[in-house]
Amino acid sequence: MRFFASYIQGLWCALLLGIPAVMSHAQSMQRGEVLEYHGTDPKTPLAGVSVVASNAGAAVSDAEGQFNLQFRTLHAGDAIQFRRVERAGYEVMNSEALEVARIARPEAGAEAAATLRIVMVPRATLQRLRDGYRSVTEQRYEQQLQRAEAQLDSLRQAGRLAEEQYNARINALEEAHEEKLSQLDTYIDKFARIDLSDISQDEQRIVALVQEGRFEEALQIYEDQHLSERLQLNRADVAQLTAIRDQLAEAARQKAIENERLRQSIDRQVTLLCMAGGEDNLQRAHQLLHQTYLADTTYWQARREYAFSLRNHGMYAEMEALLRAGIQTEADAYGRGMMSMELMMGYWQWEKYEAAYRTAQWTDSVMTPLQQSNYAVLSRALPSWSEYKLLYLLREGRLQECQPIAERLEAQWSPDTLSASSLYDYISVASVLSDYYSGVGQNDRAVWCAEQSMYLGTYFERLMPWETVAIDAYVNVCYTLMAAGRMDEAWRAVRRSVPLIADRVAKAGTISAYEFAVNSYYVMAEALVAGGQYVLADSIMQSAPARTAFDKVAETEKPLMQMVVAFYHYYEARVWLAKGLEEEAERYGLASLNRLATLPDCEGVTEYLLPDFMARIHLSHDEYDEAIEQCQQAIAVNKAAWQETQDEWEADNLCRSYILLAEIYQAAGRKGKCTKALKQAKAVAPFECNRIAIAAVEAAQ
Repeated sequence: MRFFASYIQGLWCALLLGIPAVMSHAQSMQRGEVLEYHGTDPKTPLAGVSVVASNAGAAVSDAEGQFNLQFRTLHAGDAIQFRRVERAGYEVMNSEALEVARIARPEAGAEAAATLRIVMVPRATLQRLRDGYRSVTEQRYEQQLQRAEAQLDSLRQAGRLAEEQYNARINALEEAHEEKLSQLDTYIDKFARIDLSDISQDEQRIVALVQEGRFEEALQIYEDQHLSERLQLNRADVAQLTAIRDQLAEAARQKAIENERLRQSIDRQVTLLCMAGGEDNLQRAHQLLHQTYLADTTYWQARREYAFSLRNHGMYAEMEALLRAGIQTEADAYGRGMMSMELMMGYWQWEKYEAAYRTAQWTDSVMTPLQQSNYAVLSRALPSWSEYKLLYLLREGRLQECQPIAERLEAQWSPDTLSASSLYDYISVASVLSDYYSGVGQNDRAVWCAEQSMYLGTYFERLMPWETVAIDAYVNVCYTLMAAGRMDEAWRAVRRSVPLIADRVAKAGTISAYEFAVNSYYVMAEALVAGGQYVLADSIMQSAPARTAFDKVAETEKPLMQMVVAFYHYYEARVWLAKGLEEEAERYGLASLNRLATLPDCEGVTEYLLPDFMARIHLSHDEYDEAIEQCQQAIAVNKAAWQETQDEWEADNLCRSYILLAEIYQAAGRKGKCTKALKQAKAVAPFECNRIAIAAVEAAQ
């Protein structure tokens, strides 16, 4: 592969853990609603009410009764001072509630509780209520006065009360009566503002009795409810529940602390399992990360670490689904950005360059504000989405759009300013620039960039010995040197890579390490075969480390690895064919193709590989017409697939078939048709090993 497989988890942790969350402060906003009072019937929204509060200006309720007050300098918990709440013909009914109103504190799931409610009532309705209560109350006061005066007169008539005493007490009764009448307005107004739709049926009955003047019956209902005794019991219950709540809160806090310690211990256990090596240990580490994620699916760090493990195990579909779901539900911007970054790197490793570029662009929009505030340390740790855009445009063949991006990247990239936090960035940029220069034909510059990534990768592995960037870089250099026609140097790079890979596998001793080796050997062998370097390809295929790795991996049941092994054997058959072993090559090649046809996602592979391979068999026997017929059959299959999907893989297959057709025409002496086939190949070639093969055919001409 012409790129590096993944970013290193350890470096990210060292750079990114322990950074506090960023908080932003905005103006305080209070939501409100205005409702019209209808007695015991439900209240309805009231529009057109002007609400004016100090420090917030004015607002008017809409058709749904909604309004917002935007306070300039006040914050949650501060008192709201209403200057006016008015609409013609209406009065505020719940004025006492507004006198103690405060700006609500935003709490998740408590939107209704945070809404300020204003209840309005038509002025005529409120006045009618006041008048009714005044009438029955004044009538009751008058009756009470008359009874008291009658009792005094009875005492005077019986000679038990002197005239002077009688007159004094009568005067006192009348003065007390006048005093009660003078204070009546306060009580009447408060009682008239009782919201019948918000109180119990018992209290609705009490209000109805009062309106009829039946005060004793109303008061008896209150007495029967024993409100003060219930209040005392409830206060005791509240005190007990508060104590329980505090105990539970403390227990929850201790559990949260314990959970964090457990996560840290699990992280250290995973690290130790990876250090210990062995397939069983690596699988156990993967299981632990999965279990940690399932324990709390809202904890984005656990989700991201499990996704990282899925990516390392080649489970890209599961990784993508996991991260996409997390990004959509995560409230914390930092968490969204980190999960998006993990997804971005997965797309890159998966060779889904457009998805990587789009995700990187979105990640940049999320993380850049954090970089500019408390997350300044991220400024060099995060990859630039420009790298991904360059890869995407490059593989789309949009070279003119690539140039300014490549120039900007190179201007920012200076090996003289290396630091531990930016080293991997430089390796990545060097590799991407190598791809670009190779794609535009500046081979010497491409080789230089590839070698820089190799040198830096070698140094990087001294810091992070569990990484494989140096080996990836060697493979990258092999490709670039072959594209530049510098085959001797390319072969030297290949020979350096093989023992490095073997050493890494020997130290790890795991199936995963063997799988990494198989991928590396396969990529180098495929490039050499595509470039016509059959002798060099055979040297890799027959080397002891390669045979050991492929034999180990062939024993596993992983479909992806089975596919790689089957393709590897197919390229072995291609090499045998080039060495003149037609019968053995045909038998071995057909067996490999039959094996491919049984594997998942390979059902259609043999539709073009079989005629392609048979065309090569016929070519080895100088059976040109039969070879051309088979090759054109492969071209028809590849062209249909490419036109349907516009996929790079299909373009690569179509290009190879055109190259083979050019080889056949060249061998048959049909130079004009050979040139035409090469032009058709160039029209669809992405820029990878196909261009190497085209150069080989042109050189042979």
